[in-house]
Amino acid sequence: MDDLTLCKKIAELEGVEVGESVMRFGDTTIPTGRGLIDDNFIEYNPLTNWLLLGPLMLKYEIEVDYQSMRCVFLESKRYADDLDIKHVVDYDDVDQLPRAILECIIKSKG
Repeated sequence: MDDLTLCKKIAELEGVEVGESVMRFGDTTIPTGRGLIDDNFIEYNPLTNWLLLGPLMLKYEIEVDYQSMRCVFLESKRYADDLDIKHVVDYDDVDQLPRAILECIIKSKG
């Protein structure tokens, strides 16, 4: 899934109305490359904005296991065993962490 589609799915889950940033020249529209913007013309990109991503992690109860490099959605907040883990998304390096978190959120909502 590409970045734009991933962010659109998260916006949909959150009920945030977004559109692709475009410039208009008469009847012609040209994408600006800025990605998604919300109703206030503010960029909506939880992949690059931790002020959006952090609250999403809390809301959807996503935990990051930095040792095993994976994001997990737990049915409950008990850490007793792997039976509580419902969804797992692995990542290879810290640059992939935001994507792994968002993919885990989408998986948890099914």
